[in-house]
Parts: sequence; structure tokens; C-alpha cells
Amino acid sequence: MNRKTIQETLDKRLCCSCGICAGICSKGCIRMSVDNNGRLLPTLDSSLCVECGICYNVCPGKDAIKERPTSKAELIGELKGQWTAHVKDDKHLLQTASGGICTWLIKQLLDTNLYDAAFVVDTFNYSTYVKTEHLSDLENIDKVGRSRYIPVSQENAARFMIKNKAKRVILVGTSCAVRGFRNVIEHYHLDSSNYLLIGLFCDKMMNYHVWDYFANKQNSASGKLNSLFFRSKEKNGWPGDMKLAFEHDNLFLEKRERIAVKDFFCNERCLYCMDKLNIYSDIALGDNYTGKYGFRMGSSNVLIRTSHGEKAIKSVDLSQLKQYELNIEEVWRSQEVGKKRENGYFLSVLLHENRTIPIKIRLKYHYKRLKICCGDNYHRFPLLMNVWKALESSIKKYE
Repeated sequence: MNRKTIQETLDKRLCCSCGICAGICSKGCIRMSVDNNGRLLPTLDSSLCVECGICYNVCPGKDAIKERPTSKAELIGELKGQWTAHVKDDKHLLQTASGGICTWLIKQLLDTNLYDAAFVVDTFNYSTYVKTEHLSDLENIDKVGRSRYIPVSQENAARFMIKNKAKRVILVGTSCAVRGFRNVIEHYHLDSSNYLLIGLFCDKMMNYHVWDYFANKQNSASGKLNSLFFRSKEKNGWPGDMKLAFEHDNLFLEKRERIAVKDFFCNERCLYCMDKLNIYSDIALGDNYTGKYGFRMGSSNVLIRTSHGEKAIKSVDLSQLKQYELNIEEVWRSQEVGKKRENGYFLSVLLHENRTIPIKIRLKYHYKRLKICCGDNYHRFPLLMNVWKALESSIKKYE
């Protein structure tokens, strides 16, 4: 058939590591794996591929080329309602990254049989690449909460959607994954009312070298790293410290340790993403950084985007939440959404487009790419990143 495949996305460096292509391939010729640079990427077996083009059609990575929101309204997206909230259950709240809304909502919708299945991440071990799994035991829902910050393959969810078209499914993901799910629904003519898309605010993800980096943070007597919690409220509440669970003890690190490495281990595709608030979701959730309604254990901004999202919210017991009013302007400011316009320029540089781009933006892009290259080569030159971090820290002291 000689149609485009996901190799086109890979060649343009636009793969977002969502894994949806691997889930929908009827020939089983696409496999996800972590490469030597720590990047989760699909591999295409050309001997099995029939070039049907479906993987490219549903790929959200390539959509960045044609979809570049720039206005404030486009970057915010459609809204049916918005509020700030957190669950009242303190035990549940402790096991979440912010207000506990995502896991609480999933449990409510499955308990009432409004949905048949949910696909979520239930592990904090990133020694191998992570996939969303079919949540079958609500007793284990506490393992679902908290932020991952690493690419998660949605291949199982995509496969389930195609094979179980009548099932009502809750799908949770970052902006790129949610866009991919929309593409799957459209391509296969699925009933969109069967799917609730819960989107997570997302600034950037890190590659899988981040696991190895933090695994080296403790001495050999502690044993191997079993779990990595990027944000744990266990010691100091929200927004959380890092918790490294080794075989024989735990190590807590300040959040600045995560922030210091995120640009080095950044997934390159995140440089070109302009969708921080998950505009294609039914309900979008993210940390409440507005500075209002201060609560030690955190709260969430809730953006209801579609009538389908409204219906889901109206079907659950909201008395279990503490709710507050939310002005979308405060979300825009606190999440620094306007800065995502810069990523559109970065994409133009990548694609060598004939566009006037300020020299400052070009230099910033290449500097970010150099940092990513440093992180990609962490195993080869582990000291380089530490030296770079030290230099940046010294420079900031004198700014």
C-alpha cells in the first residue's frame, strides 16, 4: 500500500512515546522498548509491516505539525466548568500527588458501574518500561495515585478499545496520549460516549535514565532501588518530596533534586508540545498552584471540558469533596500556560521552517537540546551532567 508509518514520526523526532501504535497494529510488527538513550520508542519490523498506514493515522506525535494553538483561548481549550477541590478522606489524599481527584473519580465511576474498565499505572518501578494496566481490583487503587513523570505506553488500552468496542472505558493520560485516543476513536469509528478521557496537566516527561540516576543515590548497603516516588507527601505534605524506596531503607530528597535533572532527562518531543492543560480531554486535572485555598496536603484544579465530562461529574457523590471556586485566569497564570507558545518556535527550528524566529529563542532551543543530549548519554558520561548542574547552580547564585 506504501502509506506512511510511524517510522515517519520517528525520523522527524516527533514520537511522544505513547505506545498507541503498538496497541493497534494488527500485524504485531510494532514493539515498544527503551533504547540506549533511555527513550521509550516503537520499533517497526519492516518484514511484517504491510504499510496500511493506520499507525501513522492515529499517531499523536505527528499532529504537532498541523495543530499549533497560539491564542489564549486555544491554549486554554473548551470549558464547561472549573473548580478547585480535594477529597476529604485524609488516608486517600496521602497516597496522591495533589487533591486525589483522579483516583477518587475512577473509583466512583467503577463502583457505580457507569464504566466497565479503567487503564492506569500501578507501579513505581521504572527499571523496565511502564504500561497502563486494566484496573481490576479497586482495593489496590491507592497504587494508582501520584505523578510518574516518565513516558507510559498506552498499548494495552488501545488494544482493549479495538477488541472490546462495546465496553465503557476510563482512559487516563497526558496530553499526547489523550490526543492519540481521540485519533483511535475517530479512525475506528468507535462510540465516543463509551470513553471518558481524563487528562493530566503536563509540562514535560523524563526518559528512563532518570531511574538509573536516582538508583545511584544510595550506598550499596541499601540494596537495589525498588520504587521511585517523584512526589511523596509522607514527610512534608504537598507538593511532596522525592522518596526512593531501596531494599533495606528509604531515602527522601527535596523536590529540587527532581527539578535539577528534568531538563537533562526531558523527552525531546516535550519541547514541541503546546498542550499543557490537556485540551482534548473530557476532564483535565492538575495541581493547584494558584496560591489560593492553601491546604497542606494539596488540591487539584478541575477543568470540565465536554458535556460527556459534565455527565460523569454529575453522576458521582460530590459531597465527598471539598470544593472551591476557580478563575481560569488564575490557572493560566500559575501554570504559565502562555510559555508554551515558545514550543511552537522550537518546532519550527526542528522542521527548518521558513519562519522568522528570534535569535534568543533559537539559542534557547539549542541549549535545551544540548542538555537533553547530555542526559541521553548519562550512562556513557555520568560526570558530565553533574558538572553541568554545578555550573548552572553557580551561575544562578550571581544572577
